[in-house]
Amino acid sequence: FWDGIDPKDPTNGIPIIGNDIVATPVISQDEGSNDVTISCSTPGATIYYTTDGTTPSSTNGAAYSSAITLSETKTIKAIATKNGMANSAVASKICTYSNED
Repeated sequence: FWDGIDPKDPTNGIPIIGNDIVATPVISQDEGSNDVTISCSTPGATIYYTTDGTTPSSTNGAAYSSAITLSETKTIKAIATKNGMANSAVASKICTYSNED
């Protein structure tokens, strides 16, 4: 029964038609800034993120609500979810801590 199912496939092998997949989050950091923002173009989506390099989910990481302030260089990963839609792909970015004042 499970043959051919890719465990990394957010749709679990279910064909997705149209726009039923949440948009991949965008992780942004302005040069010289220690603030990192995450956005998603899917209205009503919830973004989950991690700062330890692990894959985020609704049970791993934190729900994003405001800018993340770095205290050291981190790999930030983010995923977006919305009821009734397949989860987004995971976004990943190495965000660099700047100690310049």
